[in-house]
Amino acid sequence: MFHSKPTVETIYLPDTIEEIGDLCFAQMPALKKVYMSDQVKTVGRGFLAEATIEGDFYMPEEFVEFTGIPASAESKPDAPQYTGIQAFYGCKNLEKVVFSEGIKKVPMGAFYGSTKLKKVILPTTIDEFNAYENKGMRG
Repeated sequence: MFHSKPTVETIYLPDTIEEIGDLCFAQMPALKKVYMSDQVKTVGRGFLAEATIEGDFYMPEEFVEFTGIPASAESKPDAPQYTGIQAFYGCKNLEKVVFSEGIKKVPMGAFYGSTKLKKVILPTTIDEFNAYENKGMRG
């Protein structure tokens, strides 16, 4: 949708959007803020990969799940562990992510390369947080 748009700095999504696809806002070098409606329930893999999101990022109140399995993982028997992989990959200016109640799983590599990330606030509904085996969240 917006993938690789080099000059977009801010995105406001209307209340009618409930799902955001894979790589939707990925590789947007000027993107600093995304305002998602609280109606968004799912986001795909790498939806903000390498975007320059700044500061704090709040997931919508209705958000429950990361979706999307990379083609390279589809044939593997453990493919479900790759669902939603690398949602915030390389968001180098991101400092804090807040999840609302409802989400149960944070995907593998969700914050890989988010070097300024200091805080992730998880709800009581979380039952699975996938981190790389070596060095935890790695960034």
